[in-house]
Amino acid sequence: MVRFSTSRLQNAQKREYPWVTDTTCSVFDAHVYIICLGALFHDIGKTKIPHSVLNKSSKLRKDEWELIKKHPKVGVNLISQYDWAHHLEPMILLHHERLDGKGYYSVPSEKIPLSARMVCVADAFDAMKSNRPYHRKKNVKACWAEMERCSGTQFDPELLRLFRSIIGDIYLDKVK
Repeated sequence: MVRFSTSRLQNAQKREYPWVTDTTCSVFDAHVYIICLGALFHDIGKTKIPHSVLNKSSKLRKDEWELIKKHPKVGVNLISQYDWAHHLEPMILLHHERLDGKGYYSVPSEKIPLSARMVCVADAFDAMKSNRPYHRKKNVKACWAEMERCSGTQFDPELLRLFRSIIGDIYLDKVK
């Protein structure tokens, strides 16, 4: 049985985000491939978290929240046995870090690589526009408003601007 089937869908949706290939990011083809893989694997650590915690609709207890916060480290441990996956580790480990240092592990912004910042933006947008056991999806305009509110604290403003310029039109056409 696959736990947290929403993650499978969420990860597949990362492939819809062509913004990682935009030349204004100075990202080369090999890096694009690695970032796409990192986006697909970023939540692999959730496979080791009990289904009852991942799909809980009420507020998490402190111990459950601490368990959730471990999923990036668990994910790195899962993939570290594969030589081909070492480039994915920063994205998996740091995709919940914030520019203001208030992420899961309080990593300073200058230590968060571009790839992890990109996954952070895409993951947050996807989370907001998707139904989850613990929240209803937001419309696209509400997602943009929330992401703009968090620009400079949670999200890299330049990446957010780039993401919105490319993805915004796609989703505004799909969802009115």
